[in-house]
Amino acid sequence: IELINKYGYRGQAYTVTTADGYKLGVHRITRKQGPDPDRLPVLLVHGLLGSSSDWLVIGPEDALAYQLAKAGYDVWLINTRGNRYSRQHVQLSPSDAAFWNFTWHEKGIYDLPAVIDYMLNDTKHPAGQIYYIGYSEGTTAYFVMTSSLPAYNRKIRLAHALAPSVLLDSVRSPVLNSLVDNAQVIMPLAFTTNLVELLRWSEQQSGMLQTMCPPESKRNPCVVLFDNLFGPNPESLDTNAIQSLVGHCPSGAAVKEVYHYHQVIQNGIFRPYQESAVDRIVAPYNLSASDVPVHIYYGMNDWIIHPKNVRKFTAALPNIRELRAVGVYRSDYVRHKMSKMLNEICDMLDGYTGRDKIIRTLCYTTKLASGLYAQSDPGRAKKLAIFSSKMSQTRATLRLFDDLPMLAYSLSYGCGSKEPDRWMGLIGFVTNLIDHAYYPVDKICWLIEHNLLNVENPTRWDTINSMLWVASIYLNLMNQAFRMLLIKQRMEAISILRLSLDLVHAGSTLPKGMLWGGRFQTWHVGLIGSISSLLGLYQYVAKKRIVKQSS
Repeated sequence: IELINKYGYRGQAYTVTTADGYKLGVHRITRKQGPDPDRLPVLLVHGLLGSSSDWLVIGPEDALAYQLAKAGYDVWLINTRGNRYSRQHVQLSPSDAAFWNFTWHEKGIYDLPAVIDYMLNDTKHPAGQIYYIGYSEGTTAYFVMTSSLPAYNRKIRLAHALAPSVLLDSVRSPVLNSLVDNAQVIMPLAFTTNLVELLRWSEQQSGMLQTMCPPESKRNPCVVLFDNLFGPNPESLDTNAIQSLVGHCPSGAAVKEVYHYHQVIQNGIFRPYQESAVDRIVAPYNLSASDVPVHIYYGMNDWIIHPKNVRKFTAALPNIRELRAVGVYRSDYVRHKMSKMLNEICDMLDGYTGRDKIIRTLCYTTKLASGLYAQSDPGRAKKLAIFSSKMSQTRATLRLFDDLPMLAYSLSYGCGSKEPDRWMGLIGFVTNLIDHAYYPVDKICWLIEHNLLNVENPTRWDTINSMLWVASIYLNLMNQAFRMLLIKQRMEAISILRLSLDLVHAGSTLPKGMLWGGRFQTWHVGLIGSISSLLGLYQYVAKKRIVKQSS
C-alpha cells in the first residue's frame, strides 16, 4: 500500500478467506479519480516465491499494475497462501506443519476462486467478469482452476499467461537441473527435518540481498543467479530493477509446491500432486476444459519454460487468441559465456591461490554429498568421502610451502602501521604471529599423518593445530568487522560471512568438550565448507575482475 500511495494512486488492502480457511492478503490499486466503470476489473497473479509487490517495485513508469491503473482499470493484486502477506488461517499457524500442506493445486482450487468471487461481489460490475493476468506459477494455478472448475471460465473475459509453467520436462537451467538430479536426496532430507516452508521473507534477508547485489555491478551475484536460472538476456538486463525486486522477493512458499513442480519435470505430465509412487495414479488436468480466450507469451531463451513445451500444452487449449514468442535463442551468447568462464577457470588454476580455492571447493562439496548419500547409497557415499579426503590431503601438502610467502607478507605488514585503525593493526600483527606458529605445527601434523614422524601423543598436535586455526580465524573475523565498520564495502560483509563459517568449521575439529568440537555430522561440515568455499571463489573472481577493469 505504501508503494501505491507513494505515487499518487489509491491503494486498498483486503483479507479474503478461502473455503479451506486461508486468509489471503489482497491489494487494490486505482487512479485517484477512480476506475473507468466501462472497464472490467483486472486480477494480477504473481509467480512462485513472489508477492503482489512484484507488479509494483520497478515504479510507476514501467510496472504493469501502475500502467493498468493509469489507463482506468480497477487492478487487484492477489497474494497466494504462504507468502509474506498471506500467512494466516482460521485455525492453523505458520508454525504448524499442516499450514504448509499445500501445492499450487490448492492455489488454483481455493485461492483464485475466492479472490475472483470477492472481486465480483465488491465491484458489482454488470458484466460479472474480470481480466486475468498471471506470471509463472500464476499461470499454473490459472490452468488448474479453469480445467478443474469450468464454472469460473464464465467469470473471466480474457486471460494473459506470461511464462506459462505447465509442462517442464525440458528445463535448460543448470541450477534447476542440479536440484532435480539431487531431489531424491534433498526432498527426503527436507521431510525428515520437517522443513515445510521455503525462503520466508525477512528484513535481514532483504537487506543482505540488496547489499550483495548493487546496481552498479553488472555481474553481481543476483545477476549471475538470474542468468543461470532463467537464461541470459543481457539486452534487457536492468540491475536497478533486480535490486528492487530482491528487496521484496523471495516472499516465501511451501516446500511441497516445489516438489509438485519436480513431479511435473520428472514425468512430463500436468496433473495434481501424487502423494507417493504406490498411490493410485492421479489423472492429468483436462486442459481442453480451459476454454477462456487466452493470450500466451513465452521466452525463446527461457531456461525454465522451454518453447517446445509451450507449443505442446497449448495444442490442448481450445481458445488461444495469441501465442507469442519473445526474444531469440542466444546460442552465440551462451558460447561466449562458456568460453569466458573456462578462461577464468584456467586463470585460477594457473595460480596457487586460485588452485587452492578450487581444490577446497571440491573437497567440501564432495564431503557434503557423501553425508547426504550416507543412508540412501553407502557405496557412493564412501567413494565421495575418499575423494574428499584426497583433496584435503592435497591441500595439506601444498600448505607445506606457505612459510616463505607468509614471512614475506608479515615483513611487509610490520606492526600494521598502514591500517586505518591502530586496533586493526594490532589484531593483524597478532594474527600473523599465530599464523607463523600454525604453519610449523601443521607440518608436524602432516609428518605424523604420513608416518614420517613418531610422537607419543599425535592427538595433542591435532588439537594444537585446531586451536591455532580457530584463533587465527577469530582474529581475522574481528579485523574484517572493524574494516567493514570503517570502509563499509560489500566485499568485507562477504568476508565476515565466510570467516564466520570457517570459525564454525574450525571449532568443530576440536576435541569433544571444547567449544562445539565433534558435534557436527559429515554433511554439516560439508555444507559449511561448501558455502565458505563458494564465497571465497566468488571473492577471488570478483577481485580479479576489478583488477582487470582498473588496469
